[in-house]
Amino acid sequence: MMIAMYVDHVANFRDIDGLLDDDFGLYVYGVGIGTTAQAGVNWEFWNDIDPLETDVKGYIGLVTGITTSVGIGTDLGLVIQLDTNNLVNAENSSFVQDFKEGYPFKLYDTGISPVAGVITSTDTHDSDVIGISTYEVDNIYYASALSWDGSARTGVITCNIHSGTDVSGLVGIGSTLHPAGRITWGRFSSAIRDVNYPLGLTAKGLDYNPDLDKWPIVRRTNIGLRNTGALGKKL
Repeated sequence: MMIAMYVDHVANFRDIDGLLDDDFGLYVYGVGIGTTAQAGVNWEFWNDIDPLETDVKGYIGLVTGITTSVGIGTDLGLVIQLDTNNLVNAENSSFVQDFKEGYPFKLYDTGISPVAGVITSTDTHDSDVIGISTYEVDNIYYASALSWDGSARTGVITCNIHSGTDVSGLVGIGSTLHPAGRITWGRFSSAIRDVNYPLGLTAKGLDYNPDLDKWPIVRRTNIGLRNTGALGKKL
């Protein structure tokens, strides 16, 4: 069964220097499985992922502004302004626009907080919670709306947040030299999933922290040193 998976980054998965030269697998598991590990219950393997950009997409983007507005089909949203000039210059506009409306992403290094010190990201309504964060406005969000300028050098993401959030003074202003935050996202596609042991993991309604240690974990496998996912020795 072919399927896609979203993660917070792909920095160690995509081949950018020729050292990842073969398909790899993913070991997907829940937090703290310990001695209760059981295929299809709290872990599974995904296989045959090509390390090239076709199967592994994602990047870190600079945030130059944060404010609030009406949400997308909801009362309240967080508006994130992106500057992607560096990504277009290093890659191209198509690379930047691989990030699509509806994709999840991580916002971090914001340095601003809501009045109550808590921000809850939501999907379609207040009770459809994605992440609950006490780390400024750093959190996991969905891109409920997304727009790019003609060359994809700047963009605007609107993501829904709980309507009860006190957003008084919730404004972040930055630049490319001193960003107001960063976003990071990743997506694996064209993986072959073992249909005999399908895994269901909760990726909504979870507490956020910078390490995402309450969220499911993905580790590269079936490649490299002793097939552990680590890069092989180069002599």
